Amino acid sequence: MGQTATRHVWSLISLVLLVSGAVLTICWLWLRREAEAINSLWDDICLLLRERCHLVRELSQHLRAALHTNPKLVDDIDYLLERMEQTADPGTHAAVRNSLTLTVQTAVEQFHRSSEFRSDSELGMVLRRIEATDDRLGPLRDRYNARVKTYTERITTLPFSLVSRFVRKR
Repeated sequence: MGQTATRHVWSLISLVLLVSGAVLTICWLWLRREAEAINSLWDDICLLLRERCHLVRELSQHLRAALHTNPKLVDDIDYLLERMEQTADPGTHAAVRNSLTLTVQTAVEQFHRSSEFRSDSELGMVLRRIEATDDRLGPLRDRYNARVKTYTERITTLPFSLVSRFVRKR
């Protein structure tokens, strides 16, 4: 009976190790998949932000020609566009984007009052393309934020926290 009990104990230990290994492997695969998905979403966001930068630069050129009374606004837009293209930090990028949005809105509001605005169909097309880019960017940013939130919540719970600690140390 002693040998049978020992065999059962070793079988139980083997089973526990096998199940633990399987759970940890599944957790590792999930974390890896989520990290890749988050990186992919961020890459998509960066692509759209670059597209938006080019469109805003095009808008800036239209505004430069039209805003003879306030060229500083256009200079500010150009400066913010350069800053936006140079930064890779999401927080800085968001802050610069917000400043850029406010500056462009101010410039468009000033230009909107002029009769040239209504006659410039190319400008209207650029504004619609910026709006379409923003419409695609919003849901993408929401999905990115939701994925990051889920990932962050998951890595603070067992067994994901064990796997994430082990992976970070390697």
